[in-house]
Amino acid sequence: MQRGGLDARCGVVSNDEIGAVAEGFKAMVRGLREREAIRETFGRYVSPEVRDEILAGRVSGAGVQRDVPILFADLRDFTPWVEASPPAEVVADLNAYFSEMDAAIHAHGGLVLQFIGDEIEAVFGAPIEDVRRADAAVAAARCIGGIRYCARQATTCGAAVASPPSRATVRALAAQDSPPRAR
Repeated sequence: MQRGGLDARCGVVSNDEIGAVAEGFKAMVRGLREREAIRETFGRYVSPEVRDEILAGRVSGAGVQRDVPILFADLRDFTPWVEASPPAEVVADLNAYFSEMDAAIHAHGGLVLQFIGDEIEAVFGAPIEDVRRADAAVAAARCIGGIRYCARQATTCGAAVASPPSRATVRALAAQDSPPRAR
């Protein structure tokens, strides 16, 4: 139990104190299993850091406003490239692009807000407060700007950071935190 093994069964059945303790133990294990299932499910939609902050109750459901930098990035000359490329190649390259962009943003503490076509929007310093959020956003933009995608077409990525007075409401940020898959 101490190491997270929640498969233990307690077969004690009695109407005395031992039975009451056994029933309490069973209820505790059931609760721990449910908590772990929620943690795993929630972790599929947001980063582990965001998940843990929300589940620990450190992020208000009512939302908090704070000044945050927002990063916008997209592929240069995306439309002509898509029009001239086979669909399978576009899908493969977009999936690689989304994965690399997502990794670069997360490596600098960012949270991906949304993907629109080839565009990615990310926020830094929300919902988890980060006093170096502006530096992190710029570092992510530099990293993104140096990555070449779709090597056959030498397509590159452009990135820009908008800083305060941008505002983000934390409750809106638990949207999507993993890259989508192109189909």
